[in-house]
Amino acid sequence: MLAGLMNGPLINKFGYRKMSLIGAFFMSAGIFLLTFTESMTGFILAYGLMASIGVVLTRSSYSLAISTYFNEKRNKAFGITMTIAGLGPILMPQLLDLLLESFDTKGAILILSSIYAQTFIAACLLQPVKFHLKEVPDENQKEKLSKIEEVDEEDSALGEDHEVLHEIPKIIVSKIPRVRSNSYVTSRELPFRRKDSIISISYEQEIAGIYGLDTSVMSLEPGAFPTLERQQHTKTKFQWWRSASTVNLESSVNIFEADPKEEKVYNELSEKTKQTSACEQFLKFIVKIFDLTLLKDYTYCSIMLGISLTVFAEIDFSLSLPFMLSEFGMSTTQIAEFLSILGVADIIFRFLASYIGDLLDKSPRVMHLISLMGLIVVRSLISITIEVDYLFALAVALGAAKGIRTVYLSLTLPSYVPLDRLASASGIQLVFNGLFVITGGTFLGYVRDATGDYKGGIFFLNCVTFSVVVLWTIEMIFTRKKSKAEDQEESMKVLSESET
Repeated sequence: MLAGLMNGPLINKFGYRKMSLIGAFFMSAGIFLLTFTESMTGFILAYGLMASIGVVLTRSSYSLAISTYFNEKRNKAFGITMTIAGLGPILMPQLLDLLLESFDTKGAILILSSIYAQTFIAACLLQPVKFHLKEVPDENQKEKLSKIEEVDEEDSALGEDHEVLHEIPKIIVSKIPRVRSNSYVTSRELPFRRKDSIISISYEQEIAGIYGLDTSVMSLEPGAFPTLERQQHTKTKFQWWRSASTVNLESSVNIFEADPKEEKVYNELSEKTKQTSACEQFLKFIVKIFDLTLLKDYTYCSIMLGISLTVFAEIDFSLSLPFMLSEFGMSTTQIAEFLSILGVADIIFRFLASYIGDLLDKSPRVMHLISLMGLIVVRSLISITIEVDYLFALAVALGAAKGIRTVYLSLTLPSYVPLDRLASASGIQLVFNGLFVITGGTFLGYVRDATGDYKGGIFFLNCVTFSVVVLWTIEMIFTRKKSKAEDQEESMKVLSESET
């Protein structure tokens, strides 16, 4: 997760398809190197570093690809994806058990690395959306094109003397933008405006008057370019108190001699300005490449902090759950049955999560909040329940809340951040996830040792989850009030302008 900060710049530079291929290589190569590893350092480098970086790159690439492919049905797409991904923890342990019975440990790991290598094929399937876009001309553009063709036919009847005017519609037609269906239009896709010369501006104004078309000169600000007439009549005046632009240094005499002290101070100031400017440029480069301007948005910071706390609480609770159930007096067989029921309910409600959200007509973040409140209630009931039968019923409720939370956890950030900044936002999110998991897990261990059982740990994790509910609720209320105030101000301005 700490390596996730590089995801944004890398995916923005090379695209999610190439980065998923690189991630597939790191992931499969890291597992493959485990067959030759016999030391703890080798395990850390091969599995803890190389394979984990591959997992982060592939997960970020696939998440961005799904957000790019789907807009209206993104909830259902993530629900189906998370459902299929939930089958992994159920099927892979059985497959590994079968491999270990048939082969030795190194043989099983070697086959496992070949299974991971299938992600190369999946990465090749991630074709960019622009490969499948259809060009659909707008109705207004069709009318303009028909007018141009009519004028073109009239001009062609005038003969060779109007050859220049005959070629002009082709130039203007090339400037008309093409409309793409089912695609995002982001700030990074907008073309740069070319710099028109003075002659081309006046020339295009004449063409616009002839053909009735809007050209790029209409978007220019007044006074942006000087007119040709003004440039022709502008003359430089000689001013006797100023020196000439060029001086013959060999024949000149040094009338004024510079003070060495002033020259020293000037040199020191110039060096300081160079250092500060270089430092500022480096900081601006860091901010730009990692898109750290996202941290100025308090809504994004609130979402990022809430997701990090949610991930920390969920990971620590999942890892501690078997030990908690053991403290509650459940046998190993009962714990396995509890986790199986939990996994089945989790998968079912991952698939149903998008349909539940459509039925309730709530945003992804609101659905995420509802699932967090359900997790708080179920965890609290598990900590106070003694009967085993009731615990099995709570396993279904816990799986339902976890399934809904898993789907909308993946949808909360894409539903707010624009698509062209989603890779950088996800990278920053991963870094904070890693920091909270490292620090929060250690603190949970201290709570467990201080209280003597896992009930105190459950209470601590519920407090962390409840803080996310409070944080997001306050932020959403504040944002809604602010938007209402802005709407009222705009309406008042419209009324005042209409009265005037």
